[in-house]
Amino acid sequence: MSGRGRPPASKPVSYLGQKFGLNAELETLAERIFDATSLDEALFWHREMVERIDLEVIALLISDDERDQAAIPVLRELQSAYAVAAKRLHMLIARGEALNWSFDKFS
Repeated sequence: MSGRGRPPASKPVSYLGQKFGLNAELETLAERIFDATSLDEALFWHREMVERIDLEVIALLISDDERDQAAIPVLRELQSAYAVAAKRLHMLIARGEALNWSFDKFS
């Protein structure tokens, strides 16, 4: 069991990290999103991910490495998915809707 009293969750597959060698900060943010315990927390980490991807893309834009350039469209697509999720989370919070936060049914 992990220190928080529940079994450790499976980590999301790090396709980008393995393929493009991106920094661990995106991995950490993905884990924080995965571990969120409320809508507000999930929204916060989704927004952080969108902003961090922006910074990552800016860093890659100034690189001459072809691998870095190839990662940009992948990152933008990933960023778009996180932005859409953040918008949906914001709408749920604004409407005061409840969401079943349990993943037990998928086990």
